[in-house]
Amino acid sequence: MAAGIEIEPNKKAYAEVEVLEISNKSTLMEVVLYQGLNRQIRKMFDYLGFEVESLKRVQHATITLDGLKRGEFKPIKPKQVKELKAYIEKAAKK
Repeated sequence: MAAGIEIEPNKKAYAEVEVLEISNKSTLMEVVLYQGLNRQIRKMFDYLGFEVESLKRVQHATITLDGLKRGEFKPIKPKQVKELKAYIEKAAKK
């Protein structure tokens, strides 16, 4: 996946993957994306012949779920807001 997989005509997706846990029926993996194409992870694994049972986003840019339980939230810091705005502006120019 690090070398890229063509998930749509003329659209190549990249990801770093680390295997965290293997059992007889499933494998738990951590996938790091550097772009956010629609359904990218599912398309990449489908191309390789694997089914994705579930996904959980644990981080976006500098915002993480660290220390949060289901249903909880935390305010984001002004620096994170600035970084997200810069990210959105950059993405809009593409």
